Amino acid sequence: MNKEQFKSSIQPFADLYGANLTPEVSRLWFTSVCPYTYEEFVLAFSKYMSESQDRKFPQPGQVIAYIDKKEKPFFETDEGKNLLVEMGYNGENTTSRLRNRAVSSWINPA
Repeated sequence: MNKEQFKSSIQPFADLYGANLTPEVSRLWFTSVCPYTYEEFVLAFSKYMSESQDRKFPQPGQVIAYIDKKEKPFFETDEGKNLLVEMGYNGENTTSRLRNRAVSSWINPA
């Protein structure tokens, strides 16, 4: 996310909470969330607003927690890893190509 995207999104959220973002606080926020995409940030902040019982303007980590909650790809879940092991693949060290072959053989058994 670039600074312009950040500025255009953080201020409306701050306004909703009646928060006064000083330049120092804005820099702290930007430093914390800049590794994420604009879409991830806005979606996570929106989720925070709708799901959190806390009615105060959040700390950056509270919003980042919603970004980090997104679902893992199936083969990175325990269920997916177990399926790969059952199929003869090592669930911890399987490459994407082997995972794709595992999916193909699972969907279209020979």
